[in-house]
Amino acid sequence: MVTPNQLEENTKLSFSYVKKDLMRLNDAIADLNEKIQHLSLNQATLLGEVGKIRTKKVSIKKVKVKKKVKKAKKTSKKSKPRAKKVVKTETVTYS
Repeated sequence: MVTPNQLEENTKLSFSYVKKDLMRLNDAIADLNEKIQHLSLNQATLLGEVGKIRTKKVSIKKVKVKKKVKKAKKTSKKSKPRAKKVVKTETVTYS
């Protein structure tokens, strides 16, 4: 059977474990809170930059583009002068 002293000692140990767990949990929550604040600051900075970009007037000059249409040159079938073929003919007479 468990004596009252053992019971008291076991209870103290259990509470010390719970206390350590609560301290770890508290540290983790503090870290998360710090990260959330950092992200909020980043978001505010980014929103400020986006606002500046939106309000900034950027003038873009539109350039007129004229299409130049080149007329196709008329080419005849004989575009290049070719050398004439010389055909030798012989006349043969039978007597």
